[in-house]
Amino acid sequence: METGLSNKEIALKLHVSLATVKTHINNIYSKLQVRGRLQALECARTLDLF
Repeated sequence: METGLSNKEIALKLHVSLATVKTHINNIYSKLQVRGRLQALECARTLDLF
């Protein structure tokens, strides 16, 4: 996500389905208590996860 890849590009790169990527991203949003990709990235940087 940090590199700016789309969900479809992530799925292709990891050889998984688009639905799998979406599920994992939604789980990340839930754990970080955010609503979107930009908020998730900002929160992850704040928590020094990168």
